[in-house]
Amino acid sequence: MNAFGSMLAGPWNWNPVVFAGCALAAAGVAVKFGRRARWGWLSSAVTVVLVALVSPLDALASGVLFSAHMTQHLLLLLIAPALALLALPEERDVRVKKRGGDVGFRRRGIRRILPALGWTAGIGAMWFWHVPVFCDAAALSPSVRAVQTLTLLGAGLLFWSPILLPG
Repeated sequence: MNAFGSMLAGPWNWNPVVFAGCALAAAGVAVKFGRRARWGWLSSAVTVVLVALVSPLDALASGVLFSAHMTQHLLLLLIAPALALLALPEERDVRVKKRGGDVGFRRRGIRRILPALGWTAGIGAMWFWHVPVFCDAAALSPSVRAVQTLTLLGAGLLFWSPILLPG
């Protein structure tokens, strides 16, 4: 077996928490949207998360290659959240029922600041997690690393929401 083949066969991280999180996310989409969800996009998002956190990329990103570390962060911040938002059904009920009639879901104040909030969250998460103290803490503590991963995914969802969610 060549070096590339042995790398692909070796350092897989079969973390049950990652698999449980992906399964929980898929179950949440299934319960909320059922057949209306776009399952191809969702399976792509789950695959990207698994590549980032379970494949040999995770082993390379853990202090071996800075390029692998950054690739992992970009997958979690930019690619997986975009695919997850694309998995939502195109036709969503954007109206909310309240006493006395139908009130539109749109809130102008939130709609105006969401792009700036998303951009700030995405860039801020990358800056925050690369401050040496926080980067070292994430490298040494599995619980801090889990918070880092969830922060990147959440910031990515905020980042992509104004672009990929309909009005």
